Parts: sequence; structure tokens; C-alpha cells
Amino acid sequence: GEVSDQNAVREVWRSQDAGMSWQALPKPAWHARARCAATVLPGGQILVMGGVGMRGSLLRDVWLSEDGGLSWIQQPEPPWTSREAATAVSFSNRDRAGSVRLIGGFDRRGNALAEIWRTDDLGCTWEREWEVPADWLGRGFPMAVPTAGNVILTLGGVGDDRKIMQEAWGIHPDKGASMEKLDDPPFQPRGSATVVSSCGSVMVFGGMTSENVFLNDVWCIDIERPCLSMARSTAV
Repeated sequence: GEVSDQNAVREVWRSQDAGMSWQALPKPAWHARARCAATVLPGGQILVMGGVGMRGSLLRDVWLSEDGGLSWIQQPEPPWTSREAATAVSFSNRDRAGSVRLIGGFDRRGNALAEIWRTDDLGCTWEREWEVPADWLGRGFPMAVPTAGNVILTLGGVGDDRKIMQEAWGIHPDKGASMEKLDDPPFQPRGSATVVSSCGSVMVFGGMTSENVFLNDVWCIDIERPCLSMARSTAV
């Protein structure tokens, strides 16, 4: 994470009662970082990948925890370049520990990356996915969440010109790793939003506009028909 003086921090916190209370876990073995990618696999393992460290240095590493964040093991150096603001998504796959996709990000020159990388062995090895469609531009801070049938729904992101994108894509890992352009979401373009899958729906919380205006809205997406059925919940 990153605190108000823009220093990256090296902390792991855990809640076991739906956020009512929090416990600081032992200092992790990895370096302090912000804007890293992280995901929890179906078996409960946690992967932390990349990010930006102290003095703005971008990181190129993968760390695995198999005990809920109490201890960490560094995985082999990945083939992808150092990056920040990438997004990681995990989902179940047959006869494997779970599959992870690392989507987008910014490289050390600030270029938005039009890349998707895959690992099926807890981050030990990586393979770059198919060549993405020409109209799927490089992006950092993409929102992404697995939906029904292991389809990954990706929303928005920030491009090379730092313009916030307003678009939606469905990634189909089980269908030849294809990508499908969906209807544009009806909500205002935003970056730094949070997206989760809950109770059969995808929820989008808040975010920030290109004018640096913070948003306090919540949107609900029908998980069976992503971006074809979307409604705004009551603003908080």
C-alpha cells in the first residue's frame, strides 16, 4: 500500500469477522510496495506480483503465501517486465492448482501494457497469452473479475495518454483464449474503482474521474449477462 506521504508500506492485515476487527500479520519477506497485483486462488493461496517500491522503482517479482499471509515464498523471477498498476484474476481450472491472469499495467517508462500473462502453477512459470485484439489498448488499473463459466469481465482502465477508458471486455480462457468486446458500461468513466463478485452479481464501487473527482456510487452487473444488464444502486 501507500500512505499519505507517498511512501510504500510493507504490511499485511487480516480480518476474520467480515471487517469488524483486523490483525496485523508478521512483516512479509517482500519489499514495501504500492500498486501491486494480488489475488487469492481457489485453494486459498495468495499471490502478490510486481508494483512500485521505494523511490519509485518498479518491481518484477512474485510472492506466494500458503498460510493466509503469515509467511511468504518468493517464486522464480517471471518473464514479464517490471510493472505497476496491473490487475490479477484467479479462477478454478481442471486438475490444476488454479489459474491466474495478470492483466495490463504500466512499465518503467510509463507505457500502458496491452498484455495478459498466465500462470497455472502458483506463479512458478508464466506464459504470455494470445495477441490481444488491436482495439484492446494498453491499460493500467483495469478492473477485472471472474464471472460465470470462468469468463473474466474487464472494465475500463487508464491508457497511455492517462485518459480513463469506458469499455468492457469478456475474456474466455476456456474457448481458445478469445476476447469479446461488450457493450460499453453506462456509468461514468472512472479509474481506481473496486470491483467484486458477490451473490451472483458483479459490483463496482466508486472510483475517480479524469478530473480527479471522487465518486460515491455503486453499480450492479448481472453476472449472467455482463454489461447487458447493469443498474445503479443507491448512492452512498
